[in-house]
Amino acid sequence: GRLAIRLPQTKVAASTRVKETGSRTSRIALFDIDEPRETMIVRGDSVRIGELIDGPAIIEEATTTIVVPPGVHATLSSADSYLLEWGSDID
Repeated sequence: GRLAIRLPQTKVAASTRVKETGSRTSRIALFDIDEPRETMIVRGDSVRIGELIDGPAIIEEATTTIVVPPGVHATLSSADSYLLEWGSDID
């Protein structure tokens, strides 16, 4: 059988304004219907195991892009997978 999980859906639209600082950049992005937010852009090859990335963020890997919405944390596991956590105590 298959396991189906429903996650909160977030629409993302990015603008063209970009700030660069080493392997991390930022740009304004729109998440759902709230105000545009400064959003960290992270190169996946710069993320270390156990590193916590607070949303809003966009993680750019070689073969995929991971959107971390506001109020969500992403952590790179020792299995080289990103774990995203939603929670009421996350701001």
